[in-house]
Amino acid sequence: MHARNEPDSNLADLRYLSRSQLRDLWQKEVGEKPPGSFGREVLALGIAYVRQERWYGGLRKAGCTHRVRWRLFRSARTYVAQSRGAAGERRQARR
Repeated sequence: MHARNEPDSNLADLRYLSRSQLRDLWQKEVGEKPPGSFGREVLALGIAYVRQERWYGGLRKAGCTHRVRWRLFRSARTYVAQSRGAAGERRQARR
């Protein structure tokens, strides 16, 4: 289990935030307004990336290979699927 100040616990909380909350958090974390076309998933992934980059350090230019990009893509796809599943569970719980 992660302590509250570790990045993994903060990342898990992103899926419960609204688009508006994520836009505010993006501006706070990234330092600029997010593009208006960004939906919840992209905002959450961007914030997660910035937090992980800050915590662990960014990718080296030479390290951004096809394999690294593929892992990032798979992680993003898993996150989106999990966040959609959690949203469906919350909707059903309200009924």
